[in-house]
Amino acid sequence: MNVPVGDYLPDGTFVGELAEFDGREVGVYDGVYTDLPDPGDTHGLVLRLYECPDGYRVHELLWPLVPGRAAVASLFPAGGDEGLGAYTEQEARDAWGTYFRSYFESI
Repeated sequence: MNVPVGDYLPDGTFVGELAEFDGREVGVYDGVYTDLPDPGDTHGLVLRLYECPDGYRVHELLWPLVPGRAAVASLFPAGGDEGLGAYTEQEARDAWGTYFRSYFESI
């Protein structure tokens, strides 16, 4: 897999890197995110759950519904100096189970 991690500038330019890892997409969630400091901010949200040989990863794309602002693509858990991190199954359930309930109930 290659997933973008960084910022999509308002003009569509991507500034960041492609994170590369082995895995398969096992769940997708899309919706609206409103839990932000400014009550007027609303963001579109797409989450992708990947099952990997070393655990689970979640790719998040968060973009403002107000034009002219940057979108952000993130990969969780955040890796450290050792490279990419991975969740155990229980950690992934605890952190992301609300979004991927149907997947975790099926395993």
